[in-house]
Amino acid sequence: MKLKIEIEGIPPSVNHAYRKRGNGYGMYMTATAREFKEYVHYLAVKAMRKAKWTRLPNDKSFYKMKVYFYFKNRRHPDPNNLLKILIDALEGVVFENDRNIDIETNSSITGENKTLVVFEK
Repeated sequence: MKLKIEIEGIPPSVNHAYRKRGNGYGMYMTATAREFKEYVHYLAVKAMRKAKWTRLPNDKSFYKMKVYFYFKNRRHPDPNNLLKILIDALEGVVFENDRNIDIETNSSITGENKTLVVFEK
């Protein structure tokens, strides 16, 4: 059984998702990162309903998550830096805890910015 979540655009890089507070203590998530998380949460719930998918439990099993980044051109962020916000957006929705997720990534230049996430049970 597979779950596919198609996302228009790519996640904000971890370098652009968090900022230091003005007083120098701690960090906060940018509005862009918060909006992306809400958008992905919405898309994940919609895809789960369509596929009749139930949340992956926090047990001793590992689950495969494949992420495909499609970039508009050769000027793109490091794909590894895009995973943090994407995983945070899906945790608690598609899976209970990201420590049970085995992640595989693939990147290509296709002329459009798009992200595809595929889960397998």
